Amino acid sequence: MWVNDNGQLTLALCAEGKESFGVPTISQAAIDVNVASPVSKGIGKSGDLSKKELIALLNIPEHLAQNIKNAGLKVNYAKYKACLQAQDTLSQKIKQGTWPAGVKKPTNSNIIEVFVSRTYWHTYMTPAFHDISHHPLLKDWLENSDGGPTDADVWGKFQNNYSFADLQKEKERRQQQAKGKGKKKDEQHAGEKKKKQKMK
Repeated sequence: MWVNDNGQLTLALCAEGKESFGVPTISQAAIDVNVASPVSKGIGKSGDLSKKELIALLNIPEHLAQNIKNAGLKVNYAKYKACLQAQDTLSQKIKQGTWPAGVKKPTNSNIIEVFVSRTYWHTYMTPAFHDISHHPLLKDWLENSDGGPTDADVWGKFQNNYSFADLQKEKERRQQQAKGKGKKKDEQHAGEKKKKQKMK
């Protein structure tokens, strides 16, 4: 109820119960509402999210969403993994019905662009990392975990930075090695068969 207090209109509130004096002020209530939801009310008529809101909703590590010059293979791999995780998080939220109502669902391209440009993603990152699970030592090195392989273990040398071209060459070298080992095994197996046949 509005009351006249020395010529100024004041809104008088009546709160009942034990906690009547603990009623938050309007400014406190507004702060609480904003903290509770990462999605602002000013999303726009299209329902599009800002980059910051997308990062919050998909639990993306903020440092990986920053533009980093000459990032190197390990940082690029971390971005690649985080992007795939964000796409999976989106799928899970939609499946579970926890994606905010009225908010437009981002495309995979929208999520990629939180991390890098689409051109960079398709030209460098996907070709470099899509099959990295076939190269366990390289994968462990990219993970950069404690006790993981050193530069010398993987590359046979140390250099300040490793490029996508370096990674591709190393993958090809390791594939050739594996083929060579496989060929030797086949030759040994064939030789053993011939010996057995002669013995008969």
